[in-house]
Amino acid sequence: MEKLIKYFRSILVVLLCAMTAMDVIVIVAQVIFRFFLHVSLAWAMELAGVSLVWITFLGATLATMDESNINFNGFIDKLNGVPKLVLKTVCNLLVLAMCYIMVRYGYKSVLIGANSKMVALPTTMAVCCSVIPISGVFMAFAVGTNLGASVVVSRLFGAKDMARMK
Repeated sequence: MEKLIKYFRSILVVLLCAMTAMDVIVIVAQVIFRFFLHVSLAWAMELAGVSLVWITFLGATLATMDESNINFNGFIDKLNGVPKLVLKTVCNLLVLAMCYIMVRYGYKSVLIGANSKMVALPTTMAVCCSVIPISGVFMAFAVGTNLGASVVVSRLFGAKDMARMK
């Protein structure tokens, strides 16, 4: 399971890097075409916007996998043992609730977006909206593995040993 998570994380990082590079290329091309050739690429800003949405949600998935999403790091790092485990568990459960909302209402957005064509790209808004439920599922999986790891650590090590753990 750990190899699968590392493999998925690697794919996610490569995908995010590729999408960011594509954004840079598309925006630079738009600037060159607009200012030097006096021609606007109608599709460039729409593609950059859609990829930015994907980068944001997939980046949030990566942050969730690394447990660097919404946290109170300064506060959590000062805690040890059971209080630290409880607070991390509460944070993970809140993120899991948000994942449920993302999947449920993101799916509804995809259905609505399927009827709306994009202005310049030959696709529908469902392409843009589909990242919401997709990242919600991936985040829920990441939170589940994080919660599972916390439970395993708490059962293997007592509260005294957890005080020494990160």
